[in-house]
Amino acid sequence: MRIGMVLLILCVGAEVTHAEKPFEQGSTRLSVGAAGNQNGLGMAFGVGYFVANGLELGLDSAFWFGDQGNQLHLMPGVRYVLHKPKRFKPYLGVFFHRAVYSSEDRENVNSIGARAGGFVKGGRHFFGIGIAYEKYLDCEGKGCEEFYPELVFALHL
Repeated sequence: MRIGMVLLILCVGAEVTHAEKPFEQGSTRLSVGAAGNQNGLGMAFGVGYFVANGLELGLDSAFWFGDQGNQLHLMPGVRYVLHKPKRFKPYLGVFFHRAVYSSEDRENVNSIGARAGGFVKGGRHFFGIGIAYEKYLDCEGKGCEEFYPELVFALHL
């Protein structure tokens, strides 16, 4: 359920990059998103900086306000985008995920993960689709890992 809420936020999010060409050294990614359901409202914000061509260091966050308490998700990560191909630009990345819950019924959660996918560029916009894998730390038994889709729509200014 927790990841599903974050996914909804990311699925309706938009990104803006600043530089002559996205994914090249010196370009910046800014992302925002929002989602809601019967349990509450979520918002997401992120920033990334390309320290080298194709290599992004980023920090994404999500906030969920709802009936079951508030949640804060912090996700620092590294992503490499093969930026040279003209139309399809595959990516690989790794991340750490810290989830903090305001409700005393739930324990805070740490996880690590990886993502893979690709961006399709069209003019001043691009669309990304991929898959992420997440492994929860300090967890035993079933339900300690999961796969989920990632969707991105981005504008290059």
